[in-house]
Amino acid sequence: MGRGAPRTGLVRRSRASFDPEPWRNELLGFVRRMGAARDAEDLVQETFLRAIQAPAPVHPRAWLHRIALRLILDRARSARRHPAERGEGELARLEGPDSDPAESALDRDLARAAARVVRTLPPRQRAALILRIQRHMDYDEVALALDCSVPTARQHFHLAVKAVRDALAEGER
Repeated sequence: MGRGAPRTGLVRRSRASFDPEPWRNELLGFVRRMGAARDAEDLVQETFLRAIQAPAPVHPRAWLHRIALRLILDRARSARRHPAERGEGELARLEGPDSDPAESALDRDLARAAARVVRTLPPRQRAALILRIQRHMDYDEVALALDCSVPTARQHFHLAVKAVRDALAEGER
């Protein structure tokens, strides 16, 4: 089956009926957490332009994330080729509401350490982790977003979790 061939079981919708706007905030968060905070608005706009040109399959949410991920990876490749244009992205903070100040400080330190590790993950592992944990996607949706099989999506996620867990455990020593 070629790249342009429709996948079995996926029904294409017409361009007129597809509105990507409800996913704007979610995609902005995803793009920022993937390390492209500086270009987030542009990347989301480009995602929407591409989405409107090719109608969404049955799972538009995962499909939009796939388009955004491809754009992020394309920009990263371009930045490696043209280092002068490179911008360092920031991973958004992973903090919860404050209760006990000492416990909150420890939680913030742990979240910052985890965020540092997440920034070093390969893009597909980082994307799988963000999509599963922060976007609450099931493995079918993650696989669609990453354009891979479900077992491969699971592997990306589990490798990411292991890398974060191992790095945090090593930091405690």
